Amino acid sequence: MGFCFRIFYYGRDDAGTGFGDGLGRVFAKLVVCGRLAVGRTGLYQLGASIWLGQLGLIGSHWRAHRPNRGHLGANQPPYWPRHSMERKNSLVTYFTFLLLFLGIPILSLLGLTFWDRRQGKRRPSRLSHWPAALGILLHVVIAVLYTTPWDNYLVATKVWWYDPGLVTGVTLGWVPIEEYTFFVVQPILGGLWLWFLARRLSAPANDTSLRTGLRWQSVLIGFVIWMTAVVILLVGWQPGTYLALELGWAMVPIMLQFAFGADILWRYRRLVFLSLVPLTLYLSAADALAINFGTWTISPSQSLNILLGGILPIEEFIFFLITNTLITFGLVLIWAEESHERLRQLRDKIKFGRKVAPNRKGQTSISNI
Repeated sequence: MGFCFRIFYYGRDDAGTGFGDGLGRVFAKLVVCGRLAVGRTGLYQLGASIWLGQLGLIGSHWRAHRPNRGHLGANQPPYWPRHSMERKNSLVTYFTFLLLFLGIPILSLLGLTFWDRRQGKRRPSRLSHWPAALGILLHVVIAVLYTTPWDNYLVATKVWWYDPGLVTGVTLGWVPIEEYTFFVVQPILGGLWLWFLARRLSAPANDTSLRTGLRWQSVLIGFVIWMTAVVILLVGWQPGTYLALELGWAMVPIMLQFAFGADILWRYRRLVFLSLVPLTLYLSAADALAINFGTWTISPSQSLNILLGGILPIEEFIFFLITNTLITFGLVLIWAEESHERLRQLRDKIKFGRKVAPNRKGQTSISNI
């Protein structure tokens, strides 16, 4: 059974000649053609072609729409959207972005998950101590609850803002409903990707000793980063505002993850690395495209103006790195056998722990805590 579908991106050229005119008529064209063969290989090729197609769309539009400093105002950095008068006609609304760059990969990974289930492919037993789907759902809830007040503050203080013409207009607080949707779908995408990798990577050797000292070393490093962010906010250095706010927000739960299981995460470092790096690069590239379209904008005065690839503020790359870190660390720790063993040991210490206390005669006695 074969299929072929095409997604075309049209828009105006820089001179505003209109839809369908001149060299700017077609910004990018994504063609994903595949053949769904009976068997595992065909479905894997389909999923890979969709992901590569998404990246191809980013690259082709980036080349066609790369910022030109000649079109920028004297005080505008190169990532400032340069076709602001035309954004309301843009095809890349916030929901369009979510559908293309998160919805399609999520559907692809769900298809691969169901296929693997039929084929009997499972996570290693040492990473199966919590239902995978339940762990992802838990992270969705945490992401919405923990991110909502922080992100509302960012929008309220103009650290970033969205184009009203490219959202539905439904807001909760200062943030559009599309942003809350992103809070939901990013943990789903990250969780499905990690789950996909876990079904294909073998668990590390069981005789590998845990490096318990790594837990406190990692916490110390995290604390230094967090304190640096706090100092930046206290002294009021405006260009560091966005970076300090995101590091101050993220390092607290990351330090908790380090304190509980940095050594466990190190044991599964291959899985952690392969989950973090591709997903962070993918979402960062998609984010650069959205910024270039004007779907949302980062404040030039509250960011460092360090641009990756000439368009992506470094704070945005760091945002996806730390959010994917929170998701990946959290799921690995929830799934890992070592985490549950550590929890059992902690419960035993609390339940059966005893302390030595002096009695009235000056002798020592054992009493329950």
